[in-house]
This record gives sequence, C-alpha cells and structure tokens, in this order.
Amino acid sequence: MYWTFLLLPLALASISINIQKRPQTKLEFKESMNKFLLSRPSFTEASSASSIITNYLNSQYYGVVYIGTPPQMFALMFDTGSPWLYIVERGCYECHYALWYFDKSASTTYETNNVPYELIYGMGYASGIISYDSVSIGDIDTIEAKNQTFLLVNYERDFGGLVADGILGLSLGGDGYDTFITTLKNQGKIQNASFSVYLNDNQFSYEEASPVSNLIIDGYDLKKYSTEEQFTYINLIGDRGHWEISCDSIWLDKYQIMTKSRSAIVDTGTTLIIGPYVEVSKIESYFSRFYGCFLDYDGFFWCDCESVRGYPDIRLVLDGKNFTISKDQYLADLDGSGYCNLLVVGMPIDLWILGDVFIRKYYVNFDMDNKQIGLAEAVKSSISSEEYETIEEPVEESNFLAIEMIIIGIIAIICWKIYTSYRKKTVLHDSQELNTNLLA
Repeated sequence: MYWTFLLLPLALASISINIQKRPQTKLEFKESMNKFLLSRPSFTEASSASSIITNYLNSQYYGVVYIGTPPQMFALMFDTGSPWLYIVERGCYECHYALWYFDKSASTTYETNNVPYELIYGMGYASGIISYDSVSIGDIDTIEAKNQTFLLVNYERDFGGLVADGILGLSLGGDGYDTFITTLKNQGKIQNASFSVYLNDNQFSYEEASPVSNLIIDGYDLKKYSTEEQFTYINLIGDRGHWEISCDSIWLDKYQIMTKSRSAIVDTGTTLIIGPYVEVSKIESYFSRFYGCFLDYDGFFWCDCESVRGYPDIRLVLDGKNFTISKDQYLADLDGSGYCNLLVVGMPIDLWILGDVFIRKYYVNFDMDNKQIGLAEAVKSSISSEEYETIEEPVEESNFLAIEMIIIGIIAIICWKIYTSYRKKTVLHDSQELNTNLLA
C-alpha cells in the first residue's frame, strides 16, 4: 500500500473544494454505527459474506469488522496491497485518532505471545505486538475466523490522514502469517479463497453515491455491479505476495507511452494510479504538448476539464488484454474551477500501482485459489441529492483535526517540493524528446 491519500488533504486545502454536503464527524459516525450494532441481528455463520464499504472522498474505502468476544466493532480500510490486519490498542497516545480502540482485557478469546512486530508502508509506520482473536465480517450473514493473527498497535507514525481505525489486509500474504482470507479457507468457513470489490465514485465529494461500494467474500454479483456478464481473467505473476499482473504497454491515442513490460499491482489501499517517473513524465508531456496542460509552481498538474478536442482514453495492455480509463476517471475537478488534476502520479518505483482510480472503472474478483484477477467494467455511480442534517461540529474534535491537518500538510509540502523539482526537469526533457520524435 502506498499512502497517496496523505497527499489529498494537501490538495484539498490548497484548492478550497466546493462541498455540497456536510460530512458526518467521526463522533456522529461512531454514534450511528453503535446504533447499527445494537439493531444488527445476532451473529450467524455463513459460507459467504457481504460488507458495505464507506467511500470517503474517493480517497479511502473502509468497512465494519468485528474483533474479540464479545465482538468489538471497528471501521477498517480494506487493503489489497498489504497482508496484515492491524488495529490500535486502547490507551495508545502515539497513534492516529480512531473511532474505536481495541480493549484486549474485554475479550475472553484474546491471546498474545508478546512478540513485537513492525509494519512499514509506503508512507507510514506502525509497531505493536502479534495477537490472536476471533475476527468476523458481514452486514447480515457473518463469517468468522477464529484465532486470527493481527497486529495490536501501540505506536504509529505518519498515519494522521487515516480515517479508519486500522487496516484489513487482503493481499496474498507474507511474513509467514495467514491473512484473514487464508484463515477462513483453512478453517473451512469458505469454499473458495476469493473476494470481489466494487468501489463507487462520489466525485471526490461528501455526496452519497449509488450503488454503495461493496466487498463480497467468496462470491461476486456481476448483475448488480458490472455491465458485463463475465470477468476477463488475468494470471498473477511474481512471488511478492501482491495482486501482481503483467503490464505489457500503455498507450495514449496512437502514442505508446511505455514500451518495456512492467509489473502492475491492483491495490485498493492506494488512491491514485502510480507509475515510474520516466513513464508518468511522458504522459504529462503528452498532455502538455497536445492539450496545453501545465505543471504549476506547487507541483500540481492541471488540465482544462472540457478541452474542445476531447481527451483520449489511457489504454493499458495487461497480459495481452486491453483495458481503458477515460478522462472521467483520470482527471478530477476538485474545486469546481473547470481545471482538473491528473490522477496519475510518478514515483521512484519500477512498477505500476493500479489504485482506486482504476478499480472504480472495473469490478474486480480477487481469486487466490487460481492465482488470478478478474476484471469486468463496473456500473457507473450516481450521486444522491439527499442532504445531511446540519449539526454543529464539536469544538474539541474540530481543533484536533485542524492541528492534525496542518502537521500533515507541512510534511506533505516538503515531500511534494522535492518531487516537483524533479518532475519539472523530466517533463521539460520528455516534452522536448516527444517533439523531436513527432518531427522525426
């Protein structure tokens, strides 16, 4: 997982987004979820389970998971880019502000061998002790993994932008510990070690989008979440424990942006599409050359949202099969100004990360048993006009979040400036190279 959502608060703060619907505060969300827990039917074991996913600003997707006996409720980010389930321990004062903290003394099935462990993400660090307890998921019918391994975190760094309480890792695994899906399969709770993910699009706003984002364990629903009748399957490659596939080439119109085959990871925990600097700079150079897009002094790449010529699809050839994302997916007007940000970002890596920008276009079936990923074009989301009731924001929480966002902004600005200085040089160089190739 690359924590690109940490850059989004900086972008929103710099651009002053037009918010048409007031969001629930964390305290309001917690109260509504507590009511849901009280009204929820008693836990019933099933062979598959469906879980509603909450979409926060198109940047983080999380759902409800229950841990312990009796069950304690948590809002966890569903992350196909990492294997670990981790939650914050009650009493952790060096952790991000969470809705719920795990109280190990309140669970009769909690166990630990007090082995310390640390997790290092793309832009975050967490440490704690390896723990074991019952973990269940499902809005109506529930699947429970007993004695599931997870990390009980007592220290964090750089997770201030995380809205959820923690992370439910859904990658293939690693580090010698079973993932949640693997445990369910080993304990005979599911027949197939697979799950499907639909992510809706709320246009980077606080509006409600329909259909609601959804996770189905050991199942899928093409009729509800896709415009196609079947998945197109792509075999996995590599042995790094990721949902890793082959990206043969990338095209913009008739121009081939990437000629060297690379790996691509399908990751629900990454907000944007991320690629190597050299290839992303060619994409930026293309848009600069043909559509007048530009890189500003703050490092944001801008395009006119309604170009007369019309923007081409970005075509990715994955394992010999064509998949496209249109300008509605890769450009976003965050402030209503008519100028859009490019949601494809370069980083010093040698692979592509197909994050939420890509997954919103395709309904995905993650199949562990057959080591493959199924892609089917997703149904388009529609925005509800229903308004939240206006409730005065709690002063304590507002002040806390304001300070938190300022600190995140300062850290992100430093990283962004370093990144921008490099991009300006590479975009200029690649633009000159592209012009030379076009004239040749």
